[in-house]
Amino acid sequence: MSDNTRSSDPGRVNLSQLVQQEAINAHSESRGTQHILLAFLGEYENSAGQILHAFDVTRENAAAAINQVIASGVTETPRPPEVALTNAPPPLDLLPATEQEFQAFRTGCYEVMNRGDRVAVWAHILLGLLIVEDGIAAQSLLALGLDLDQIRDSTLELLDSPDVPVP
Repeated sequence: MSDNTRSSDPGRVNLSQLVQQEAINAHSESRGTQHILLAFLGEYENSAGQILHAFDVTRENAAAAINQVIASGVTETPRPPEVALTNAPPPLDLLPATEQEFQAFRTGCYEVMNRGDRVAVWAHILLGLLIVEDGIAAQSLLALGLDLDQIRDSTLELLDSPDVPVP
């Protein structure tokens, strides 16, 4: 399965839904960067997972590092509720995002625009995740002994290559 972020096509996987499910599975009160990291390492083939696997990051060692980082007292900042742009109430089952999770997604979207890429792939969100260094995900990668700049360079190389997975 290729890198996918839209759910309108039954063959596509929605990253936001996977992040939500990771947070629910962890019995979290909000979605955080650690849930994005675990979604990348889930069962779906994706560009971010490819990069992380190249650095020997597995779901198991990432989960262990996340637990270690959380046990050390690292937390993420709750994000204030969004101001609704419509009269429709927010979905009741949607967990709120942390400020760091919001920043990672927003920065990933900016990466798409700033690079002039035609299509957004999960590697763009990985770039956002790496920039949010105070997030649990970035701290977990550091706890695994990884260099965030090296991961960023590898991500940019993949995005610049003709082999980047496209939805």
